[in-house]
Amino acid sequence: MVPATMAAAIQFAMEDFRPRGTKPHRGSSPDEACLYQRQSFDVQAAPSTEDFVLVRFSLSPGACIEEGPVMDMESTYAVDPRQAHIIARAPPTETASFTFPMELPSQGLVRIEGNTAAAIQLAMDHFLPWEAPPSRQPACLNRRDSYAVTAAPGPEGVVVVQLTVDDQRCPPDPSASVEATSGKPLQEIVLYAVDVRTQRLLSIGRRFRRHP
Repeated sequence: MVPATMAAAIQFAMEDFRPRGTKPHRGSSPDEACLYQRQSFDVQAAPSTEDFVLVRFSLSPGACIEEGPVMDMESTYAVDPRQAHIIARAPPTETASFTFPMELPSQGLVRIEGNTAAAIQLAMDHFLPWEAPPSRQPACLNRRDSYAVTAAPGPEGVVVVQLTVDDQRCPPDPSASVEATSGKPLQEIVLYAVDVRTQRLLSIGRRFRRHP
């Protein structure tokens, strides 16, 4: 499971690194076109100081480059997920005010394979569209840093993405539905099945469970 604030930091960084709708330039080679795809990049993320999250994108092994040496395709971000703000990025070089470590901290480090990271982003872009106005639900439920994410590969290029509200970021509403036997609030879980080959949502489902 990817904790809510870390999942949100990855999403904010991804939207800057490979924005939605980014297309290859005219006349690009297959290798160049591949580099425009989110699923071509693995993701590492780790908590840093002052509630920042460090997010690093690196070319997936064997992706895109068919011949010749692989150039350095890494990009690293420092993100404040609570403010939905990118503090710094490297490259470019105008991040002199922020020093990035050579290696991300091992404490709390999360690694996500490129196809899975792209599937998570696609699911969240549907669940909480960037341009959508706030809904009538509690304000915390309109924030990306309120949802923990679990993802797992399925058969035939499908990734299942599960979104669960973080109770610390968004406590249960006392007036919400409760389990009949325990009287405890029920936790809603949203499930997406994503075809990573076509970057398409195959199905969306919801279920409820007792709060842990």
